[in-house]
Amino acid sequence: MVMVTVEILEIEVLFCTYVWVTSYILMVEKAIKKEAVSK
Repeated sequence: MVMVTVEILEIEVLFCTYVWVTSYILMVEKAIKKEAVSK
């Protein structure tokens, strides 16, 4: 039972990290595009 809970927590952490990294990369790409357009 404890192992199942740990696995679920790991999956949630991985998912949250994935979402955070993806949104961060999208923000960086938008910023780079804005810089390229303004130049």
